[in-house]
Amino acid sequence: MPIDRPFIAVSSNGNNLYLTTKPPSWVAAPNRPYFVASTNGGATWQPWRYVDSTGYLVGALIPAPFAPNAVSATNKFHSIYPSYVPSQNILPQFILATSSNAGVSMTYKNVYMQK
Repeated sequence: MPIDRPFIAVSSNGNNLYLTTKPPSWVAAPNRPYFVASTNGGATWQPWRYVDSTGYLVGALIPAPFAPNAVSATNKFHSIYPSYVPSQNILPQFILATSSNAGVSMTYKNVYMQK
């Protein structure tokens, strides 16, 4: 259920709205951060989806993944979230999810890993 700690970001033209949230604390891990977008100022919204994706998963060892978001000056969506899945990376890390098409597709990159 995507109901805990919603964060919203708005594009500079006001048309694109992005919301990230997480499951409530009573939901057992694995948990994944949620994402939803509107491209018409909030009149309608896309279906909920996860911020993380195959190869860039949060993992079962993080009980409440937080994925705050922001929109760049070029209207790109960005969200950063924690990840610890040893088969993806033997170290805990933070991953940056970015989208230039209102979340239809996302690109991912590692931005920090514990050493």
